[in-house]
Amino acid sequence: NMEGVLNSGTIGFQNNDGNMGTQIASNEVYISNEFSWDAAQAEQDVSWIILSSSSGDLSGVLFGGESTEIYVQVVTSGMDPGLYTANINVTAPNLDPTSIGVNLFVSGDNTTPTLPNIDISSSENGIVDLPDDVDPMFSNVASRYTHIVAPNGDLIQFLIQDDFTVTQILHARRVLESYLTNIPGSDWGSDKSNVANAMAASNAIMFLLNDEDEYENPDLWALFDAGVNGQDLLAIEVFPEGAAEYMNSTERDASYEEILHFVHGFGIQLALPAMQTVLESAMANAINNDIYNPLNDLPEEDYDEEYLAMGLECYFGIWSHDPNGDGYSGDQEYAFITREAMETGDPALFNIINGFAGETWEYTAVLPVGFNTDFYLNYQGGLDYTYRSQYLKNFITSGDQSINYYGNDYPNEIAGNNGDNQFTGFGGDDILTGGDGLDRAIYQGDYNYYAVLPPFVTWDSSFQIIDLYPNRDGTDHLYDFEEVEFNGIIYLLSDFLEMNSNDQYPTEFSLGSPYPNPFNPATSISFDIAETGQIHLAVYDLNGRLIHTLKNGVTERGHYAVIWDAKDENGIGVSTGIYFIKLSSSSVLKTQKILFLK
Repeated sequence: NMEGVLNSGTIGFQNNDGNMGTQIASNEVYISNEFSWDAAQAEQDVSWIILSSSSGDLSGVLFGGESTEIYVQVVTSGMDPGLYTANINVTAPNLDPTSIGVNLFVSGDNTTPTLPNIDISSSENGIVDLPDDVDPMFSNVASRYTHIVAPNGDLIQFLIQDDFTVTQILHARRVLESYLTNIPGSDWGSDKSNVANAMAASNAIMFLLNDEDEYENPDLWALFDAGVNGQDLLAIEVFPEGAAEYMNSTERDASYEEILHFVHGFGIQLALPAMQTVLESAMANAINNDIYNPLNDLPEEDYDEEYLAMGLECYFGIWSHDPNGDGYSGDQEYAFITREAMETGDPALFNIINGFAGETWEYTAVLPVGFNTDFYLNYQGGLDYTYRSQYLKNFITSGDQSINYYGNDYPNEIAGNNGDNQFTGFGGDDILTGGDGLDRAIYQGDYNYYAVLPPFVTWDSSFQIIDLYPNRDGTDHLYDFEEVEFNGIIYLLSDFLEMNSNDQYPTEFSLGSPYPNPFNPATSISFDIAETGQIHLAVYDLNGRLIHTLKNGVTERGHYAVIWDAKDENGIGVSTGIYFIKLSSSSVLKTQKILFLK
């Protein structure tokens, strides 16, 4: 039985605590009207939750009867004691969303010392002395500092001792940045933001130490005993590209191993537990089949990180010159020394590393001042360093030495010094910068098989060299070059320029003869636009059917060239035959005939 007032009601809304609200109606009386309202939910990320899936991606397609695992982990570093709540929302088209509640209770006080956010913007290279107000526990160990900014704005921090040179520090930072660079379309590395954010949230530090004596440093152990986590790298084990030890292959650069341990222990294991599960499965198989032989004094809990590191060093050619003469990476730890052998003999680990790190290093190598020998990014017999450099894409040099630079079939970015340099980019679409001095770009084919577009066509101050022959030299952008060489014949780039600047802008519309014609597999089509306006450039067959649109839209006055690769709008190769190139504007129609031969 109900008692009290039974014929009264109130309409309104209030917050969870009931101490704030708005009354709309009481009984039959409107308190306020003409309200509009919107129900909304904050999209703010919950920084202490890390989500991942068995596929490494948090979106995808599940068909009837299929399932996937979503991993939920929390990072409590820096959190005050108390209760924290969050919701994980799973949404899909045409289905009601599902919400999963997460409750976290943090107890105890966090007494672990942490580094403050230290400003490095005043330093040209991002390396600064530790400020005086830093906790002495840190300044007793190191004198310098740098960091990398994670996607969420948190910092991945480095503490640096005195013996590390600036060159070594920057190399270590570049290697870490490469590990954390997204690899589009890869299994595990398409979005590494969670990995980087987890590393920053852990407050783990990359310790750049002088040598092994630091393992007995009581100040360092005091930091560890206080709860500070991190990974060490020794100055006596860092040999960047161009160093004598690198070029002569007399010493191994430990940067790749130790920094990978840092990423694995404080990033991958937290943010990609599914990758960790696959890694452990691959490791068990490798041990059972004598592919991986852990060192006798290695703790079992470290087997996985050493297996991953040995595989990565094999994958990137660090052991390919077989320094021990036994065909093993490490101290007879891993049974392969080349990427090709690894792919065949240990495909599970090959796929893990390829799926996280990609095919190449993502950083730009910096050759030292005074470097004065040729440098190759493709394997050369007798030059053991090229086992490693073949997996680089980019490098820059400085100084006045005259050097020959050789790229590879990846897209390269190569910047020369002030000397008289020669560049051979090979395959891939390259960006080559000559700098001061007399610089020459070298190409393998005859001039007739290339399109040379001057800066007033490219509109970016570069010469664009387009190889019409497939899988040879690609398309290159040349900055600050004086010469090009085609199959041994040298041309001055200035000869490709109109000397009179007034002639750089056409006075009438024209459609040049495609070259080559007949052609296979591609041809260059040049055209001039006399006044800015809407143009349409397209390929048609003999029946007048549109085959491929080459350009459609408002186009500035100028000289242009495009390449047609004998494919239709869907990327499908066309049949042998005659085709027409038509250039049209509001007042002009130009046509050229072209023959494609297979």
